[in-house]
Amino acid sequence: MPGTLGTILAVDDNEALRYAVVKALRSGGYDVMEAGNGLEALELASRLPDLITLDIKLPDIDGYEVCRRLRSNPRTAHIPILHISASFVALEHKVRALEGGADGYLAEPISKDELLATVKALLRMKRAEEESHRREKELRFLANAIPHMVWIADESGNAIYFNDRWFSFTGLSRETSMGGGWAQIIHPDDLQMTRELWAESVRSKRPYETEVRYRHVDGEYRWVNIRGLYMDEGNTGTGRWFGTSTDVQEQKRKEELLQRTEKLAVAGRLAASIAHEINNPLESITNIFYILENNMSLPKELLHFVHTGSSELARVSHIVRQSLSYYRKSEKPAAADLSEVLDETARILSNHFEAHQIKIVRCYRTHRPVSIFASEIRQVFSNIMLNAIEAMKDNGQLTFRVHDGHDWRTSRPGVRVLICDNGPGIPRSDLPRIFEAFFTTKSEKGTGLGLWVSSDIIRKHGGTISLRSSTKAGQSGTVFSIFLPA
Repeated sequence: MPGTLGTILAVDDNEALRYAVVKALRSGGYDVMEAGNGLEALELASRLPDLITLDIKLPDIDGYEVCRRLRSNPRTAHIPILHISASFVALEHKVRALEGGADGYLAEPISKDELLATVKALLRMKRAEEESHRREKELRFLANAIPHMVWIADESGNAIYFNDRWFSFTGLSRETSMGGGWAQIIHPDDLQMTRELWAESVRSKRPYETEVRYRHVDGEYRWVNIRGLYMDEGNTGTGRWFGTSTDVQEQKRKEELLQRTEKLAVAGRLAASIAHEINNPLESITNIFYILENNMSLPKELLHFVHTGSSELARVSHIVRQSLSYYRKSEKPAAADLSEVLDETARILSNHFEAHQIKIVRCYRTHRPVSIFASEIRQVFSNIMLNAIEAMKDNGQLTFRVHDGHDWRTSRPGVRVLICDNGPGIPRSDLPRIFEAFFTTKSEKGTGLGLWVSSDIIRKHGGTISLRSSTKAGQSGTVFSIFLPA
């Protein structure tokens, strides 16, 4: 009740003794409920008083049984119980009461001051315990709220606690995680190093930090940063380890991407420098071939070789222009027919197709113009065609399809180009990385830049590029699908 220090339930079948207890408690500022037997006490205890004074000798069930029932009920288990008895005063009675769950024991006669002092002490203990439980609950809530896996280990390094994020990340149960069971989710290549570092930190009590790969609940391994600090528990000479495990896989990916970007910048500067140096002599050679091609006095057989050399020279010039375009854009977008750009690219690579006896099949269902940087789109087509030639080796078939289409994500109208080969296909494990910079399936032969540059060009045009591939015998091949908005 407002204005009191708390509510106490006084249980005693002796009205005179109960009156004395109630009077003393009320004089001490407590509100008091009264019960004359065990069943009545259990009923009133459901109102959750702050403390219960409980006589041992009761007419229906004794105080020991009342205490046992109160302790077995989760709603009343936390209520402090002070046994008071005028009949059961021997030492064995007091021991039985305390072992049965009572928090205190007083034998009649007792003074008012002794009763109030004991009640105050028990209530202080209760408040301290409640505060401890509250803080523990808050700390557990905090541990589960932060975006890290939190763990606690004993002085010997055995895990004794993990927060919920640990279990959702690893998929392990509490039983399998405790002790040293947590180590089962560490990548086999990192396990020995992890054990050695942890053993050294446990021995020296120095901070523990490392990066290892944890097996995620989805079966994939992800990079995790582990940190642990040892806290000494004072004069006991013992302590505990408190630590976190933080998923840094995305951070690692960004760092790798930054490194690749820096490599690309270096490669771009080098390519532009080389292209600039060879551009002038290339123009001179182009002029010579122009003169030779228009010299009607040359024999037909020699003129054929001149035409071949001129075609290859045009391809080299195209590569030079694209190398320079890493740092400068020398053209404006213009309307173009993608089927014509495909054919133009195929003509430039015609010698390659002939050398490998590759058959070209065309299926053009639209000539709708799209606004593009033609040289850049030719580079995309060229990259895909050259990859197909390498994959198919000899006697393959390359199919070009052009038709009206829509962006699958936004429904924008445009033109879709399909470039299909019947090569061996790309392994499923490589497909997610096929457009990454420096990723190649050609071992030492490939730079890993062609498809990365191609995807960047298509994205700059507001389009999309994707692929499907099959390695199934008799049905193998790869299809690149390019959409450009009209």
